[in-house]
Amino acid sequence: MAVDLTMKNKRNDSEKSTNLCQSVCFEYQEDILKALKECESCWRHPVHFMPSQLVPRQTALELIRGKCTKQLYRRTTKHLAIYLLDVFLCNHYIPEERLELVALTCLSLACKIEENDPDIPSLTMLNSFSSEPYKRADYMAIEMTVLNFFRWHITIPTAATFLEVYALHCVDEEDFALPEVSIATGLFDEVFDKVNAASLDFLDGTLSKNEMANVKPSLLAAACVSAARCAQPNIRAWSNRLTTVTGYEYSEVHDVCTTLVTGKLPTSPTTSFVPKLGKKRSLSETGYQSTSDVGSESDSADCSFTSAAGSSYDDMLNSTCDTGIVRETKKQKLHEC
Repeated sequence: MAVDLTMKNKRNDSEKSTNLCQSVCFEYQEDILKALKECESCWRHPVHFMPSQLVPRQTALELIRGKCTKQLYRRTTKHLAIYLLDVFLCNHYIPEERLELVALTCLSLACKIEENDPDIPSLTMLNSFSSEPYKRADYMAIEMTVLNFFRWHITIPTAATFLEVYALHCVDEEDFALPEVSIATGLFDEVFDKVNAASLDFLDGTLSKNEMANVKPSLLAAACVSAARCAQPNIRAWSNRLTTVTGYEYSEVHDVCTTLVTGKLPTSPTTSFVPKLGKKRSLSETGYQSTSDVGSESDSADCSFTSAAGSSYDDMLNSTCDTGIVRETKKQKLHEC
């Protein structure tokens, strides 16, 4: 019963913050997108999977997906966690017995960036996600290895981040012959909800498409909106407003959009496509919400990765066992921006 009430409160908090985030998005939209695209250009790592990594990657992906769904984590949390996992996996040899630990550590780091303090998983909760209990030192060692690899730059925008802005403009009045009538009859809201839900479905589907891993997040999010619009009759695949908001012409979005709606790389322009729309979903919070370094007294004893009393963070790391993870030095390194 207590768990149900907690989940209900999380839903209510999310719904309350949606209106605030939407208003902030509209007011500072240009500045937000400019900052996100700069970060996208400077700090995104390329992803190159080896054939032997595909099965372990799918296993870890489903673990993160499942826990994000169960805990009602934000979509941006899920996508950031999987991005961190993908890049780290491509650049390291990770023993099979350590893969679950790495996946949960990436999820914890993503939660620290995207979630509010009360929703950041504690050590106890992380171990409830895993098949075996891990020590705090184990999580700390992997966390430091991941952070050092990324040079502590993990506030990296994903396609989910861009889509939260783009979705606000997924449908506009120019898409209707009689805008006033469409708004008055509720048709505008109905189509808006369907396009928004479909774009989120397309976005989540990209997580399982390895060929999408290196598509620019801003472009991928735009293509998801375009693909969702293709699912609606009598609406063009793109609009002037979307060109203004995203900075992409439809010619730039077309190939990725076609890949999404056909499930394969494009060979010819797609004329029509009607996918099955998912359930209605509400927009989640926009952008990154940094969490405070200072937690409440009740949380400090069990908060994930906090140092033990009387010892420093480095001392805790030095006392732990080897992570068993080896850096693949021949992998492509981060481009210096």
